[in-house]
Amino acid sequence: MCSKRKIVTYLFVVFATLQFISCDYEAPQKTFEDYLGRCIMAYHRNRGGAIENCRNALALNPKSAVAYLYWGMTLGIDMPDEAVEKYRKALELDPHFGRVYFEWGNLLKYQGKLGEAIEKYRKLSELNPKSYVAYKFWADTLKQQGKLEEAEEMFRRASEVDPTIHRGK
Repeated sequence: MCSKRKIVTYLFVVFATLQFISCDYEAPQKTFEDYLGRCIMAYHRNRGGAIENCRNALALNPKSAVAYLYWGMTLGIDMPDEAVEKYRKALELDPHFGRVYFEWGNLLKYQGKLGEAIEKYRKLSELNPKSYVAYKFWADTLKQQGKLEEAEEMFRRASEVDPTIHRGK
């Protein structure tokens, strides 16, 4: 069985790789996008290198909420206070950046701060009412709290957004 850390790392790499691939990446010079891409790709292999690339990206574009998001994700469960600091900075730069609420909620959930995690998923659902993950992770967290009726309602909302999902799983 895989550890939570391995699963979280794997999911991050998949999401980050998809986002990275979707960019028009071609420049061999050290551009903002190059550093950010290296930050994303180095995450699972070399946290120190990923952090350095996030710093370099921010030196070129200090107002990049995305760079702060990935820096926070890189710090993640090993350095949660520092990760939250980066998430706060990302939201200061872009208060409507839903992915930050999602990742922050996941960190809180991992720490066992389920009520606080729900608040982050709730905020994500307010920013993007069509976000399947907001309702799904909200439902999973409610289920973890033993609030089964409320969890079922959130699973219902998630299935309204994406009818292909399986409720409660």
